[in-house]
Amino acid sequence: MDSLLKQAVDIATSRGSKYVKGDVSLDELPSKMAELGIFLLSRVNHMKKLDGGQLREELNELQNKLDDLRKTVFNAKAKKL
Repeated sequence: MDSLLKQAVDIATSRGSKYVKGDVSLDELPSKMAELGIFLLSRVNHMKKLDGGQLREELNELQNKLDDLRKTVFNAKAKKL
């Protein structure tokens, strides 16, 4: 991992994620996407230590958040039309 990426991971880990599931307006979408990015960065070091069932649970949590973001984007764009 290069030094800039490590610095970004460290900042994200110290800040913590404020990702909340649920619909948001189209204007709030960039903030929600950024929070998901912070969540992903903050979990990097944690995931290295997991194995088996723990890793599956963590990946399931990530998949749920990604699914939520996909639904949010779809709903926000549908409301705009």
